[in-house]
Amino acid sequence: LLESQERVFKCIHCTKPFTVDGVVMVSSQLDHLFRDDALHYEAPQSLAGAGKSMLDSLLVVHPASLKTKNQGCDCPICLCPLDQRASVDDEEYRPFETTASNGGDAQSVIKLECDHCFHRGCLEHVLQHSKPVCSICRKPIQEPRGFCPSGRMTIRLLKGTACPGFRNKDGTPADAISICYDLPNGVQRVYHDNPGQRYSGTYREAFVPHTPEGHALLVRLIYAWTRGLIFTVGTSLTSGASNVIVWTSIHHKTSLYGGVHGFPDPGYLYNCHDSLDALYVPDAAACRAAGAWQILKKSLLPKESDKQP
Repeated sequence: LLESQERVFKCIHCTKPFTVDGVVMVSSQLDHLFRDDALHYEAPQSLAGAGKSMLDSLLVVHPASLKTKNQGCDCPICLCPLDQRASVDDEEYRPFETTASNGGDAQSVIKLECDHCFHRGCLEHVLQHSKPVCSICRKPIQEPRGFCPSGRMTIRLLKGTACPGFRNKDGTPADAISICYDLPNGVQRVYHDNPGQRYSGTYREAFVPHTPEGHALLVRLIYAWTRGLIFTVGTSLTSGASNVIVWTSIHHKTSLYGGVHGFPDPGYLYNCHDSLDALYVPDAAACRAAGAWQILKKSLLPKESDKQP
């Protein structure tokens, strides 16, 4: 990925603009999210409309040509033949009947990159209430998107505080980088477990080493935060409390002084990258191009007023 003179990131091979959720990404795109020395995430009110917009760029195929290697000729959602209009009695599916208002395309057939096919209307319905992944193999349809509530992420360099188990090139102990997540109380969205009910906020602090390897992990965590992938609302596995903010599957180290979730842990970077891979978070190079590196530099580099004369 390269940055052109127009400050639009483009692929080095095909020069196609790099996009996030269908929007061309420029180097200052995340600037409006970074304010008050923190990276803000605003949870969407609902996922309605998201499914339609992301499906517009996908391949539409003729039902007569379908017999994929991964499925037969039925829509996996409504279980009706792909070459017929869905005949589901459930009231929730009635809006997806072919009408003039939706352009007559609700019964067109969408073929995903994973080779699975669906009625467009059925897939739109599912995407309004769940993550944008294939209903069969769970591969993301486009950008990964999670159910994190609104909050702010603050990144600080802890100079003089070592991150156990990591060293600089000169052999000195590597400093730690603090990642603070501040998520206030709120009301659950329609895509949470109990829509309309209040949930309790939380404040969490995690750490990564101030090394090139730590930076590569941190830009992926920044990307995951801006896509709502790090937290969700549910039931705590430790306390059993419901309607609280809980971690998702992305590994974090919350202590610099040992313990199950603390440093030192020689396998932590690998394990965290592995959990990000499972959520289809792009690699560090792509996350840097999406603007995560600019956010990291703003957080770690000293302000002009703090520099020594």
